[in-house]
Amino acid sequence: MKKAMEGSMKALVKFHDKPGTESTMIQLPIPAVIKDHLLVKVKCSAINPSDNYSFRKKYPQPFEGIKIVGLEGTGDVVEVGEGVEEAMIGKRVAVNVWQSSKECAGMWSQYALIHKDYCFELPQEVGYEEAAGLFINPYTMLGLVEKIREKKAEAVIHTASASSIGKMFAKYCLKNDISVIHVA
Repeated sequence: MKKAMEGSMKALVKFHDKPGTESTMIQLPIPAVIKDHLLVKVKCSAINPSDNYSFRKKYPQPFEGIKIVGLEGTGDVVEVGEGVEEAMIGKRVAVNVWQSSKECAGMWSQYALIHKDYCFELPQEVGYEEAAGLFINPYTMLGLVEKIREKKAEAVIHTASASSIGKMFAKYCLKNDISVIHVA
């Protein structure tokens, strides 16, 4: 196994136990790799609407104290824990922190600890920036399509068509012959 990373990293954090505290860039220790996790050197992170809602406490906060923000992004695997193939070291990956595990740090940092089940290797032809938002919105859109197909709907009224998900949904429906009335 590769030697553990040492040192500190910059991270954008939100203090959820200090009312009125804004986000702050601070130095933190690089996370220690644990079983079934990998350490990713962050290259790019999306700004997801869910991050904004988290900042404003519009989403339930499953943690107290300090939280590194940023739900999804891309980077390079620099270290792996027990249960993760060493061949992953050096791989370019897209990651989802939101549903990964409670030990995982957010992507608005120099390094992020990620559970092995919430990342995938990027094809060489896909850039870090292109892949930074591959998880949350696309999977939400695909979930909507799955519900439409389950209900065998002939048409759908979509009331958030100007949103990021709405634009993806509109293109997907057009290419897949799903009838939709879009309302912005």
